[in-house]
Order: sequence, then structure tokens, then C-alpha cells
Amino acid sequence: MEKLSTVMINNKHSLGEETFLRINNIYSQENWLPLFGERESDFYDVSKILKTETDISSYSGLGFMEKVLFSTTLYTDTEAINHKRDIYNLLDLLGDLGGVTEVIMICLGIFINPVSEHSFIIKASKTIFLARSKNKNLFKLNKKYQDLEQ
Repeated sequence: MEKLSTVMINNKHSLGEETFLRINNIYSQENWLPLFGERESDFYDVSKILKTETDISSYSGLGFMEKVLFSTTLYTDTEAINHKRDIYNLLDLLGDLGGVTEVIMICLGIFINPVSEHSFIIKASKTIFLARSKNKNLFKLNKKYQDLEQ
């Protein structure tokens, strides 16, 4: 707790404060899909306060300074604080459910499975229906089918 002090007010001294304001930048992601933009906002807080005491007798020619008992001066501080807030989005949920890579592999497997199954059936049917015979004319095509094949 700050100790309170009593100061005598006289015509020779003026009390004052120099207040430094620090900017705070806020970046927040408010959408559950990380594809959309961030919201930005700013606010100021007081970073430090310096107490000053000014000798008014040096300003004897200036009429306005002779009547000042207390003055405050505001400055912007050279430091800034950045705050970032991300909400729990869809990729975070997928990561907690078992990892993003596993979910992507399952989704791709659903689409690739019919193609893979069809390719397996064609290869298996080629090996199942392979006939070995000494008769070389057994699998010759008719002439009308040979023209279609060429």
C-alpha cells in the first residue's frame, strides 16, 4: 500500500504527474473454422506514473504557470503488449479425437476403397481365368472381332 504524504501548497511549487499510457493489441480468432480472419482491437493501460514537483518561481513571467497547483501530462509508452486468443476450433477437435492425420487417412480410404476393390477384382479374374493349353488356336478371335480390336 502506498504511503500517503502531505504536501504544503504554496505559490513557489507546483505538483504534477507524468503518466505513460501503454497500448495493448488484441487479436482474437472467433470462428470455429480457422479459414476466416481475426478480429483486432486496442486499448490503453497505465504503465507508469512519475511524480514531479516544479519550481514555479522560474516561470515568473508567465501568468498561467503562476496559478497552477497540479498538472498532469500524458505520454504514450514505447512498449506495447500483444494479446492473442484462439478458440477451440475444428482442427483442435480432430486432434483430440485421435489426430488429424488419422482422420484424413480414414476419409481418403473411404474414397479410394472402391477403386482399390475394382482393381483387385480385375487382377484376380485375370489370374483365375488363365488357361494353359497346347492348342494355340483355342483363344484366337474371329475375324470380325479382330478388326474391332485394332
